[in-house]
Amino acid sequence: MIKHVKAAVGLPVLLLAGGLTALSTSAHAATDPGVALPLSHFSHLAVDAAHGRLFLSGGAGSDALAITDLTGASVGTVPGEPGATSLQLSPDGTTLFAALPGSDAISAIDTTTLQSTSIPTGAGTHPDSLAVAGGRLWFGYTSGSGGSGAGAIGSVDLTTHAVALAQDPGTWTGSPLLAAAPTGATKLVAADPTGTSRTFSVYDAAGGTLTRSTTATLTVPGMTDLAVGADEADVYVESGSTADERLHTADLTTDGPQLRGDTDSSAVAVAPDGTVAAGGDGNELFTYAPHQTDLGWLNEYFSTSVYLPAPHGLAWAPDGSKLFVVATGMTSGAPELLVEDAPETARTVLGGTSPQHLAPGEQFTLDATVFSGEPLPAGAVLSVTRDGVALPDRVVPSAPTNDHTWTVALPDTAPTQGSLTYVLSYAGDATHHAAIATVTVPVARYAPTVTLTSPTHETAIDRTVAFTGTVGWLPHAEHTGEAVRITRTDAAHPAGVLVTTVPVAANGSFAFSDAPHVDGDVSYQATSVATGAYLASSSAADTVLVDGLKTTLTMATDRGSYTYGALAKVTVHLGTTDNSRTVKIWTLAYDHSSATLAATVTADRNGNATAYVKVTENGSIEAWFEGDLRYSATGAGKSVPVQDAVSAALHGYYATSSGWRLYHHTTKQTLTVSVAPAKPGQCLRLLAQRYYGGAWHTVADLSCVRLGSGSSASYSLAFTGPLGAEYRVAAEGNPTGADHANAAGWSSWQYFAIRT
Repeated sequence: MIKHVKAAVGLPVLLLAGGLTALSTSAHAATDPGVALPLSHFSHLAVDAAHGRLFLSGGAGSDALAITDLTGASVGTVPGEPGATSLQLSPDGTTLFAALPGSDAISAIDTTTLQSTSIPTGAGTHPDSLAVAGGRLWFGYTSGSGGSGAGAIGSVDLTTHAVALAQDPGTWTGSPLLAAAPTGATKLVAADPTGTSRTFSVYDAAGGTLTRSTTATLTVPGMTDLAVGADEADVYVESGSTADERLHTADLTTDGPQLRGDTDSSAVAVAPDGTVAAGGDGNELFTYAPHQTDLGWLNEYFSTSVYLPAPHGLAWAPDGSKLFVVATGMTSGAPELLVEDAPETARTVLGGTSPQHLAPGEQFTLDATVFSGEPLPAGAVLSVTRDGVALPDRVVPSAPTNDHTWTVALPDTAPTQGSLTYVLSYAGDATHHAAIATVTVPVARYAPTVTLTSPTHETAIDRTVAFTGTVGWLPHAEHTGEAVRITRTDAAHPAGVLVTTVPVAANGSFAFSDAPHVDGDVSYQATSVATGAYLASSSAADTVLVDGLKTTLTMATDRGSYTYGALAKVTVHLGTTDNSRTVKIWTLAYDHSSATLAATVTADRNGNATAYVKVTENGSIEAWFEGDLRYSATGAGKSVPVQDAVSAALHGYYATSSGWRLYHHTTKQTLTVSVAPAKPGQCLRLLAQRYYGGAWHTVADLSCVRLGSGSSASYSLAFTGPLGAEYRVAAEGNPTGADHANAAGWSSWQYFAIRT
């Protein structure tokens, strides 16, 4: 079922963000989605109020008229009306005329029996646009074959249905578009159907003949609809490409301001009492009192689901109580019917404004406003409540402030805390909708604007720094002579400490100086001291980087290099400090990809401290004093090579003697080597030497013996003689230097001899 749209009364109030203005929702009456019509496409609409029906034509491709009740529910069809376009009721409502361009005829349909009679208009006439004026039915037609060629105006006797062609002395580029007043008086307006520059003519149709009174060529591209005012003083031209025209019928000149500035509208219709309905910008619809301008529209309807309205898609109930709108769905494109109730009753918009800054106890004036396209009746009353308490009714002034807006002043005093809520309401009258609006007035002390800055943001410790700032009490600039409290936050005072309180000069400026005596970031905050009843505190901050005093730090290790897993003895010496003697010892990877805190020590009164640090890879050892209240951080360090830990052992000997392993000449010597840290797959170098002639001589030098998965390897040496021969063997880890994490390391010499 279709939803009937009424002006919004008692609906939620629209509050405008960022201000103190509230508008009642009757400013924009929302149009609900309509009911689908039994048409695949739409051409024209006619209202048969006496029988509670709507007649709808579908144009080319249709074969019947659709009939609905006044809510849009389908109640039947008038069959045998192929390609029907324009529809027109006779003045007495007993006959519906339908133009059938494809049949060279006009159909006369009895609105009671729905029986149809065909009125032939002549071969090749293709009658289209219909209008009733001067007691006759007028139609535009084409005089060429196939619906082309020059156009002309013909007429039909409403009683006998006799047809007369060529009723006007002029020619048209095609079948002209016709319009007459809804009262069916004597004026008939015709316009060229196509082109950018169009001919418009106004005729007097009294006595059933046409007398041309004026003609003009006007630039109206994309014209979609035409309507004549009820008093025949104006003609309304609807166009999707230019602003809608309102023209004098006397001379076809513009009659005052346009209805709107929109250029995307498509339909216009006039009620018998002269009220005008016209499309807006795509999905808007407006109603206007007779001869009103854009500022005087009675109602605005807006939809997010349909285009309002379709060309020729507006029609009034004869008493003006309803406006019937055929719209096009934004997604489906299918025609829908919407019914707007009370379209001639002016919407009423309530609102209110007060000062944007309002402090406790401050006097102010709330300006309540009433906006309406129709003048309010004398003595119209605005009802007001404040925080739920009714205030005396206010009579709306007889004269508007401007542009259909009436202003009612409501003087008041702000409370000491909280906010004020006003509810404005207008009960409505015979020509105006009721409306309600809520205005909330926030109340808060004024927070001044405070600035603080220094000429430099880096200084040495104990050096004086000058600061300047300003305090602005806008909008109450008269509040000068206030004070500013200065606090300092640093490592010694993390919660802040009061430095001084300084006065604010008459021009809002202040200044102070301070000598920060703590290393690092020192933050100063200036906070206004609020003494006025309207004032709140506010603050600003500025930060200075303080360079602390310098101290010395040295570091030494007991060796220049170490074997994997060894403990390096680290000795540090720290110079003078303030409240910290802590030194942290770090080990850094060879590629600086990681750092490990190895020890934390405290320097004695002589500045000395010692730590033992386990080393595992090439890199560096660094000592850091992280600074204290007055001394800046400093550090020292050195690179420390760390060699592989390589261990070797002989196997297969039968005895030992003074560190020598003794072998039979038939036994092979087996050497096992392990490397730490684990480096499976890496190369070992094995070096074997024999002692003779008073010296050691190399007898084997193997450059790459692979470590197994356990980072160890076994190798058979197979030295078999001669008896008494003496040998030694050692292993080197990382012989190629491919592993940057550790330096090359050697095992100890393993000594053996061939004895038997």
